[in-house]
Amino acid sequence: MDFNDLEHFAVKLLVKDGKPTPLAHEIASGFDEIMVDEYQDSNSVQETIFNAVSQNGQNLFFVGDVKQSIYGFRLANPYIFLEKYQSWDDKENAKDGKPRKLNLTRNFRSREQVLEATNYIFKNIMRKALGDLDYTEKEALYTGADYPNPEDESYKTEVILLDTQNTDDDAPEKTMLEAQMVAKRIKKLLDDKFPIYDRDRNITRDIVAGDIVILLRSVNRKAFIFRKALEQIGLSAETDETSGLLSSSEVSSIISILHIIDNPRQDVELIGALRSPLIGFNEQELADMRVLDKKAEFYELIKNSAEQGNQKAIDFLSMLDNWRKISADLPVCTLIQKIFEQTNAMGVFGAMPNGKQRQQNLLAFFERARIFEKNSTQGLFRFTSMLRGMAERGEDWQAVQVKGGGAVKIMSIHKSKGLEFRREDRQMMVNRAV
Repeated sequence: MDFNDLEHFAVKLLVKDGKPTPLAHEIASGFDEIMVDEYQDSNSVQETIFNAVSQNGQNLFFVGDVKQSIYGFRLANPYIFLEKYQSWDDKENAKDGKPRKLNLTRNFRSREQVLEATNYIFKNIMRKALGDLDYTEKEALYTGADYPNPEDESYKTEVILLDTQNTDDDAPEKTMLEAQMVAKRIKKLLDDKFPIYDRDRNITRDIVAGDIVILLRSVNRKAFIFRKALEQIGLSAETDETSGLLSSSEVSSIISILHIIDNPRQDVELIGALRSPLIGFNEQELADMRVLDKKAEFYELIKNSAEQGNQKAIDFLSMLDNWRKISADLPVCTLIQKIFEQTNAMGVFGAMPNGKQRQQNLLAFFERARIFEKNSTQGLFRFTSMLRGMAERGEDWQAVQVKGGGAVKIMSIHKSKGLEFRREDRQMMVNRAV
């Protein structure tokens, strides 16, 4: 049975000939109030269930916002919400015993300047012909929280136009232009030490990277481009895809090294290790090796490069050979410690943007390896096999969160729904209105 089956079986148990069954009355007697959230996304079946287990509809309390109705493809029916919204009297005018509505128009998350921009947009685009609702003064949002310097012009919402007229909508070049523009604007905010109100500490302080959020319609195809643009100006970024421990660039570099210690004839892992800051080959150097032989394993290419006198290749193979020799006798955690020491991993990643976070991730990975070995004598092969299995199943360990400047967050608009970016005054969030 799927969820829809369960809904319809519930209706059969609770309603007969259009009236609540004895079972429905028994269930209804156990509820003082029934509160329904996201009411704009309910459907007729659910509405039937709500009414059946209520006290003739008198103890039902709904919260919703038709502007946030996005589940039509799941047969959600926002007109159920709209019918009540448009026919019920306001709380002040409703007669005793009659249903009433209360517009929750106070927004406690945003400055007045943000709400002005939000209201301006909705008033101009929301009409009954478009969204089945006119956006009037009753639906508008009003400031509910106090902020320092409420009249400060620097907090006005910005609209920045980028001319991509000659670029296809989905072209990577267009996204890169957008990302570079956003990165440039973020850098200026940081360089200018833009003041923001920190509600947690009740002070106004300089903005840091961790206060900033980039919202995208979809992060799947674009997040890495924005992350690259930020890295080019010395900033790091955090996305849902990179918030895990194993997917962080510093830990993935160590994992690639562990894989090639176990078996160096893995091109993907070998190239990942060579390109990491710990080894330091650039893309051009790797491309030059591949041009010499397009079919050979990359391990053979790096050995050929060493034989031809490439000092970087010689140093790498010497280090790799040493790691392979000692890996048979050392616990994985001790091997990782040796890698940290010989590559200066803590220093290299610590000197990069968001260095403290990167160092803590490396230490957390070391601790995971120590726990792995503590349970029983496992060895490098079993450890790398476990990591490979986790990657195939989409599993990860949570990265350590370090307080401080942090990284710019990148997330989808959908994922951000309901979140409160409490330390970022410039973030636009729309409170729900009933």
